[in-house]
Amino acid sequence: MINLDFLNSQKEVTYHVEDFKGWHEENQFTGDIWNGGKYKWKIEGLKVIIQQLQPKVIFETGFNVGRSATVMLNYCDSNCKVYSIDRNKKCKPFGDKLTEVFPNFELIIGDTTKVLDDEVTKRNLEIDLAFIDGSHHHTPAMNDITCVQEYMTNGSCILVDDKRLIGVRDAVKESNWDGYKEVGIPKWDNGGAFLYQKK
Repeated sequence: MINLDFLNSQKEVTYHVEDFKGWHEENQFTGDIWNGGKYKWKIEGLKVIIQQLQPKVIFETGFNVGRSATVMLNYCDSNCKVYSIDRNKKCKPFGDKLTEVFPNFELIIGDTTKVLDDEVTKRNLEIDLAFIDGSHHHTPAMNDITCVQEYMTNGSCILVDDKRLIGVRDAVKESNWDGYKEVGIPKWDNGGAFLYQKK
């Protein structure tokens, strides 16, 4: 099982964003440029989860400009497929930039409340790490959680960002987590996140 407890006693992060493949400070689409390092423990948390889990398939809802996706791509193995879905077509140029650097990345443009199940099914995906970071409203967030649960492998993890937001909190609270164990994530920036691992 994933265990992140050691982060409680870790004083500093262990990465250097300048070493990130695909890091473009001027284009503002990757790495630790979230308000000058405001989210450094989020990056550290993603790093540790991926290192412990060793996923073959990562699926993210909510891409925006690709910052979280870039972090995950930098820490997963090159044969791990990483998918992000976002309804905003303005995301595509950022996705194209990432695909140039990481051939194992694919951005899907679509509304998860309408196409998530179809997009996962047609790719025949078995997901090892799902990162739910799309809509912050209750119904779409719960839809994303419920949908990806159908495709999770044994031992896989569902990570839900933005714990501080009531819509996300309620979606997590009302989702069915039978067969999952909640794992604590110390120090996750900006209000925390939820992490559940499938038993």
